Order: sequence, then C-alpha cells, then structure tokens
Amino acid sequence: MRKLFFIFTTTIFLFIQPSTVETSTELATITNVALGEGFILDEWQVVMIEKISEKEFDNITKRLQNSYLDTVVKDENKIKYIFETKNSKDQINHYFQAIVPTGHANQITFQLVISGEEWNEVIHNYYNNLTNGLQNELSLTFSKIFTCVKLNDNGIINDGFSDDEIWKKMKVIHRSEQIDNVEQSVYEKEVYGYNKLWNRTIIVENETVNFHMSIKNNDHNKKQVIIGTPIILNEY
Repeated sequence: MRKLFFIFTTTIFLFIQPSTVETSTELATITNVALGEGFILDEWQVVMIEKISEKEFDNITKRLQNSYLDTVVKDENKIKYIFETKNSKDQINHYFQAIVPTGHANQITFQLVISGEEWNEVIHNYYNNLTNGLQNELSLTFSKIFTCVKLNDNGIINDGFSDDEIWKKMKVIHRSEQIDNVEQSVYEKEVYGYNKLWNRTIIVENETVNFHMSIKNNDHNKKQVIIGTPIILNEY
C-alpha cells in the first residue's frame, strides 16, 4: 500500500489560496467537532509554507537571530536551516525551517511549523495572536497552510462508531474512501472529502478536496484517527 502521508506526488496538484488573518478556522473546526464526538486529542500541527527569495531569507534570518537558535543540516540535494525559539515556556510550540536546494539559492521554501497537545479557547486566541504576530514581524504572508489533528478513540470506533455524524458536523459535502485490504497493515481506511467553507483545496485524481482522514491501528490495537486539511502533510 502506498504511504498515506506525503508532501507532494505526481498525482496531486496544489491549488491553495493565500491565507487570511484567521489561520485557525480549519484547526478549530476539526478539533472542536472531534472532541465533541468523544475523541481524545493526541496532538495537532499546522505547517505554513511560502516560497521566498535569497534576499528575503537574509532579511528574515537577521530578524530571527536574536530570539531563535539556528541549526544547519546539509546533504547532497539541499541545505536545511532550522530556527527554534529560545522561549520554551510558550503555550504552544513553533519553529521555522528553510529548505534551500543545492545550486538554487533563490528557490527557498520557508516554513512555520506550529504544534500543540491541547486545544481550548485560550490556546485558540494565543495561536491566532502568535501566527499574526510572526507574519507581521517577518513581513511575510504564508500562501499555503496545512492543518493536521491526531486523535485517539475512546472506544467509540471499536464499538461501531459511524463517521456520518462527523462529516455532517464538519460540513463535508462529498467524500471518497479507500479501504486497505493488505494483511497486517496498520492502515484501515483513508477518506477524502470537500468542505465548501474552507478556501484551501487540492486536486486528487481530478477531484477537488480539502478534507483528508486516515484511520489506523496503533501498537495497542486501538484505532487512531488523523484528519488533515487540505491534506495530511507529514507522517506522525
């Protein structure tokens, strides 16, 4: 079976609209609905991405150097710069990373990665203030935003949980499913759908989608649910 988690493949083309000031709409919707349905929040992650020039990267580096610790990782294809905040007491975690392809210093992919293990109104407000503040500080607007929420079930899936209710509450108006029939696979089902209220979308096999859910078995033979928009970007 192909891996459920990926950044880009030849069958997926990204058409993601620029972000607005409110960057947590999808995260709040997914998390609030899932918790309301009895799921247990494991963690969430948001990855914001923008292409920048070498000059823009130099300016950003200067602004980050006093408040962030930087690490450089090199291989034959790229140089990765990681900037981790010196403030470890934040309510949520965040770091920046820049990927510079070898020989293409003016084609830099710059990312802001934010994550946490709790979600409530206080964290929601903190998240919005943080993301808006960082973008203003760096004079940068991220045009691509990927949201991912990892959940554990509380017995509801194993007891015959129907996912129709979660689609309804998340306003997913159509969906397609892929069932994994490979013996002993940790993955059980993968679902793609579309919510017309969310601006960022992708094309998967000629279908417009912005909702992606996978159900898998963990080491204790319990179900885990991972929901991403517009698609699950990174493997957990």
